Amino acid sequence: MSEEKQPLSPAPEQESKPEPEKKPEHSHKHRQKSVFQYITILFAAAFVLLLYTFMMERRQNDILQQQSNDKLNQLQQQSVSAVQSLDNLYQENEYLKQSMDHLETQISNLEQEKQQLEQVGHYFGVIFLFAVGAGVGGNLSIHYGVPVIWGSCILLLISFCLMFAEQIE
Repeated sequence: MSEEKQPLSPAPEQESKPEPEKKPEHSHKHRQKSVFQYITILFAAAFVLLLYTFMMERRQNDILQQQSNDKLNQLQQQSVSAVQSLDNLYQENEYLKQSMDHLETQISNLEQEKQQLEQVGHYFGVIFLFAVGAGVGGNLSIHYGVPVIWGSCILLLISFCLMFAEQIE
C-alpha cells in the first residue's frame, strides 16, 4: 500500500505545476499577438481610408480643372462682335447667371467635402487614439490584471455617455 501511495501523490503535484506556468505564457503570447493584429488592422484601415480620400479629392480636382479649362476655351473661341442685338446680350446674361449658380453650387459642394475631410481627420484621430489605448491597455493588463480591464470598461461607458450628451446639445 505504501508503494501505491508514493506514485500517486507525486503525480498530481508534477501535473499541477507545469499547467499554470504554460497558461500564462500562452495567454500572454496570445494577448500580444491579438493586440498586434488589432493595431495592424487599424493602421491598414486608416491607410486605406486616407488613400481613398486622397484619390477622391484628386479626382474631383481634375474634373473641376477640366471643366474650367473647357469653359475657358469656349469663352476664348467665342468672338465678340461689335454690333450685337439686345437679344444676344440678354442670352449671354442668362448664361452667366446660370454659370454663377453652377459655380456657387460647386463651391458649396467643395465646402461640404472640406467638412467631410475634417470629419475623416477626426475619425483617424479616434482610430489612432483607440489603437494607442489598446496597446497601453494590453501592457497594463499584463502588469495589473483584471482591474485594468474593469477600468477600461468604465472609461468606455463614460465615452459612450458623452456621445449622447453631445447629440443632445
